[in-house]
Parts: sequence; structure tokens; C-alpha cells
Amino acid sequence: MNPFTKQSGTYSNQASAGSYSHGTAQLTFRPSDAKQFTKFCHAEIPDADLYVGDDPGKYGRDSEPHITVLYGLSNVGAADVAEYAAHRRPVRVKLGKISRFESKDYDVLKVEVKSTQLHNLHNSIRNGVKNVYKFSDYKPHVTIAYVEKGAVKELDNDDRFDGKEFTFDRLTYRRKSGHSTNIQFTGSSVNPYTAN
Repeated sequence: MNPFTKQSGTYSNQASAGSYSHGTAQLTFRPSDAKQFTKFCHAEIPDADLYVGDDPGKYGRDSEPHITVLYGLSNVGAADVAEYAAHRRPVRVKLGKISRFESKDYDVLKVEVKSTQLHNLHNSIRNGVKNVYKFSDYKPHVTIAYVEKGAVKELDNDDRFDGKEFTFDRLTYRRKSGHSTNIQFTGSSVNPYTAN
């Protein structure tokens, strides 16, 4: 069984391929599941509250809902990531409430994510492949939008996604160029990349 399929494309919320300095491993929602996030974002966050900065394609609403497993992958290929991911069982996650990360210029509106499997996958990839991840702890989330400082505070602690569960059967490895490779979780202890 080939655990990965290639796709060509870019982050849907980025202006041009290659505008990120590192690759990422992420769980990407199926289009049918992603609709609830994009629909919510358009209905609840006015355009005037969005942060767009100097690069409107990089900020604003996130049009490709996903959960970042590890950002900061450098000089690694899909096979390197697959070595630490492909043999796993599908990853089940449970969503929490809406909250935000605050930065100097903007806030990131997000949905909290809970999953022991996800933390284990993050740690496995982080400890196994070259990366520049700099945070001491991992706070999985689904980014909804980049908003102006203090905007849409009424959405903090909103529980409309709380308790929803999703199962991901593949990991997407996205190079800094924007090209992606889907790595299928096989649930086997044999790494399909090294098995003949």
C-alpha cells in the first residue's frame, strides 16, 4: 500500500507559494467538514474586524481549516515525515471552545483541540525530524481568522464547536513552497517506506 499521494497547490490563505520559511505537518479537514468553519467565519466576523497587514493573502480568514501538528520543518522530505507518522492509526480529535492567541499586531481567533493521539504524533515528528519548533508546549488548535487586536471579543469562549469530534486518516506534509504530500495513516507497525 502506498501511504502517500502527491498534490500540487499552495496554502489557500497565502498570496504566493514559498512565502513561508519552513514546512509544516498538518491535519487538513475534508472540504465537507471545513465548511462549518468557513461559514462561521464569514457569518460572525465582519470584514472590518479582520487583520490583513501588509499581505492580505497571508492573514484574514483562514480558508483551509487545519490543525498544525508541527510547524518549522526544515530540509526534510515526505519520507522523513512518514517514517514517524505513516504507521499510526487514524488520529481522533475533540474540539473545544473558541479562544485567541494575542500577538503584538493582531489576535488569532481559534478553536481549541484536545487529543492525546495528536500530542503523541506531534512529539514523534518533533523528536524525529529536523525542525526549528521553538515553543516549550504544544497547543493544538484550528485557526479561524486573524483579527484586529481585541476584535470580536464576544466570540471568546463560544462553545458552538465544543465536543465535536473528527477522525483524520492522513497527515499532510506541506513544504515551504506550498506543494503538499498526503501521508496515509496505515495503523501498521511496519513503515511502508522501508518495507519492500
